Amino acid sequence: MKISAPGNSPNTDGIHVAESSRVTIMNSKIGTGDECVSIGPGTSNLWIENVACGPGHGISIGSLAWQLQEPEVQNVTVKSTTFTGTQNGVRVKTWARPSKGFVKYVLFQHLVMVSGVKIRHITYHDIHRSSATKIAMKFDCSSDINLKDVKLTYNNEPAHSSCINANGKASGLVQPNNCLAWTSACASTQAATIYVPPGRFLLRTATFSGQSCKNQAINMRIDGTLVAPSNYNVIGNSGTWIKFERVTGVSVIGGTLDGRGANLWACKNSGKSCPNGATTLAFYNSKNIIINGLSSINSQKFHIQVYGSQNAKLVGMKISAPGNSPNTGGIHVAESSRVTIMNSKIGTGDDCVSIGPGTSNLWIENVACGPGHGISIGSLAWQLQEPGVQNVTVKSTTFTGTQNGVRVKTWARPSKGFVKYVLFQHLAMVNVRNPIIIDQNYCPHHRNCPNQVSGVKISHITYHDIHGSSATKIAMKFDCSKGNPCSDINLKDVKLTYNNELARSSCIYANGKASGLVQPNNCLYN
Repeated sequence: MKISAPGNSPNTDGIHVAESSRVTIMNSKIGTGDECVSIGPGTSNLWIENVACGPGHGISIGSLAWQLQEPEVQNVTVKSTTFTGTQNGVRVKTWARPSKGFVKYVLFQHLVMVSGVKIRHITYHDIHRSSATKIAMKFDCSSDINLKDVKLTYNNEPAHSSCINANGKASGLVQPNNCLAWTSACASTQAATIYVPPGRFLLRTATFSGQSCKNQAINMRIDGTLVAPSNYNVIGNSGTWIKFERVTGVSVIGGTLDGRGANLWACKNSGKSCPNGATTLAFYNSKNIIINGLSSINSQKFHIQVYGSQNAKLVGMKISAPGNSPNTGGIHVAESSRVTIMNSKIGTGDDCVSIGPGTSNLWIENVACGPGHGISIGSLAWQLQEPGVQNVTVKSTTFTGTQNGVRVKTWARPSKGFVKYVLFQHLAMVNVRNPIIIDQNYCPHHRNCPNQVSGVKISHITYHDIHGSSATKIAMKFDCSKGNPCSDINLKDVKLTYNNELARSSCIYANGKASGLVQPNNCLYN
């Protein structure tokens, strides 16, 4: 066949097949203003081979799902075909409507693209040459996507791929940022990348489980923005919006996560009954995690949570929410070991970093904190059997306009927990309300605190080279437990001012050493 019409001629499809079986289209040249071949409902056992397609919209299954009761499409083969200057290559297109139809057993094989290509569905084998768009392979679809030897370039470089709600298998892909769905990435024996291209993509709750993963080198690269639903009830009761659990060797690189928490904050501030809210991104019981260059904005609750995990590095983070947004903590770490947070900017309505029970070997360095409630160990002592916090370093960090600077907070309740071996070093305070504070008698309204005494043992806390301005007259306050006084509190070169004068300090049930303090009324120990 030789079929032709100008590329801008409307609706001039080449060949349309529907409600038909055992149709063959071979050795033909088709160039039109619409699909070269369009495949409608009820088509089965269709064979397309050695076709030159272009100009036009490529070869398309669909549109389907216009009707609820719609016959299926199955057993379709498109092979040894060239697409030149077409709007699409091979496409499966369905209306977002209820339908009992289906598409299955489709093979796209030995195809050459000399055009922009938007590829969706089933099996793609030996597809190569050049793309006119940077994103050469795009899946916005369903499941069982099989890729083999797909090699496409854009501007003489390997093209990119995009994948939303797709899973399947992939092998022999040479371009970077290959579209490997989570199940395929987990099953792969080689390093795999899941790529989110530029643009805004609406995402409901998503859980990535590594329980059966063989792969320990999965890179999720985000160049666009993932957006939570505007209705806070959709994810507000889920606990977590994007969750990784029991994964090893996962990296999340770049991009933005938009939790769209404003409506939920308004609900909470109004005093109405509202969902608790969802943490934007969480890693549970995972190992060897990297989060690099990620921005998180307007979370409903915590922006990022690391729980029950080991060896996590969070670098180059940008976390932001308004200073009056309730419970929008920046990064929360608990039950975790060997976590590093570096070179980041965090401004929220709650703690920039909160450190929960069971945290050990935590390193925080070069963080700009503000607005927010500072960096806090606690609240602790909510439970009697509670793991301790130890080996925490916070250094070279700036606090600007925060409610607190560095804080240790425990409930005035019985507990077998502890806090020890903590270093706060080289910190700058800029108009901070409580630059240094230990509050071991925390108990709002004096409720749920039977003995009004904290059982948490606090020891070996060092404050070194902390300077700047306080927004309160008492810049350093140690309010420790009478039953378990703070011990081995070491102060060196702490210099804080209030209204351009030396600030004051307060000390209750604490002992240790102090040197190099120049403000009057220094907290001196027994």
